Amino acid sequence: MQEIILRLREEPLLLILCSSWSFDRLSQYLIQCADAAYAGQAGILRFFDPRIFPVLFSHVLDEAQQQQLLRPVLFWSWLDRDGVPKFLLGEGNAEPVNDAIEKIDLTDKQLEFLLCVSDAHQLMPRLNENEYPDVSREQLFNHSYALMVEASDQPIVLDDDRASFVLGHLKSRLSPM
Repeated sequence: MQEIILRLREEPLLLILCSSWSFDRLSQYLIQCADAAYAGQAGILRFFDPRIFPVLFSHVLDEAQQQQLLRPVLFWSWLDRDGVPKFLLGEGNAEPVNDAIEKIDLTDKQLEFLLCVSDAHQLMPRLNENEYPDVSREQLFNHSYALMVEASDQPIVLDDDRASFVLGHLKSRLSPM
């Protein structure tokens, strides 16, 4: 485990969970959680990516959908964009016998929130962090994400226009009042 953590240290892509469930049952359950849909089309919900995981719980998934990911675990843990350990407590429920779970079917708004995560992530390398000396990478991402959501609400749909919107509003959003 230490070797995996050391290899992934530069790019925090490791999401760890602690569960009392058997490995076989847990893996089957999490595979079901990844099996999602949007507008009747099958897809994979990449909940296991720590760049996406926190936003699932703050903006994307509704309470019932969140409970599906919290149910089998005692806690989830990951490193944020600054390498700071983060934790999310789970439910830690006893292992079910043969409990089928409901497929996560994303709404238009939920899909839009996920697309904003992707847009904000792609924008991050374009940001000059020296212009934001008192702001962590995680805070910078969160503000960029919030501005991407605002761009979607306006609606600003073209990638370059969305990036310009975020870049144009980010400094004022982060400057002290």
